Amino acid sequence: MENTCHFRDKCFLYTHLCLFLLFFLPHLTSSQKWDGVIVTQSDYQALRAIKNELIDFKGFLRSWNDSGYGTCSGRWAGIKCLKGQVIAVQLPWKGLGGRISEKIGQLQALRKISLHDNVLGGIVPRSLGLLHNLRGVYLFNNRLSGSIPPSIGNCPVLQTLDVSNNSLFGTIPPSLANSTRLYRLNLSFNSLMGSIPVSLTQSPSLTFLALQHNQLSGSIPDTWGEKRKPFLSPSVLDP
Repeated sequence: MENTCHFRDKCFLYTHLCLFLLFFLPHLTSSQKWDGVIVTQSDYQALRAIKNELIDFKGFLRSWNDSGYGTCSGRWAGIKCLKGQVIAVQLPWKGLGGRISEKIGQLQALRKISLHDNVLGGIVPRSLGLLHNLRGVYLFNNRLSGSIPPSIGNCPVLQTLDVSNNSLFGTIPPSLANSTRLYRLNLSFNSLMGSIPVSLTQSPSLTFLALQHNQLSGSIPDTWGEKRKPFLSPSVLDP
């Protein structure tokens, strides 16, 4: 009789353990997307500085708390990390105002900055040129002013630069051609002046170029080549 009771107790415990694992383990594993690595102090300080210069009308940055412990856990809106370093800042369509802090240049592992379709003012940060891992810059549909920083040409793996539909002025920096992997460049709907740099049209990687609705002079340099003309944005230059 005693052995029978002991066996029943073990069965009871085993059954409940199985039920616990069945119902709770999937929840636990699904929430463990974070590798447990805490964001670097330099990246944390940069994000705090970035937040301080933004105007968060709708409270999307409320998750950017003071501790920073969960920065890379997926709890911070728009932040993606790899091994404790920020690789993406993605906050499009959030109604953000203010300006983009120059401290963004501290995010040394940053690959993508996507802040398009907000109401950001100020300038395009010169410190973007410090980000040697940067691949995509998406700042279109904002209220940015000033000139395009020549320093962006220091980004060796940059592939896309889209700052269209802002209030940028000045000339197109020839140094953009130094980004030898740049294949998509959209500078349309600004107030840029001068001519298209020949060095830019000689770039073998550049396949999409949009410059319409600016105050540019001259024509598309012959160095662009006939074979790439189908990849030009329609009306790349205004008549």
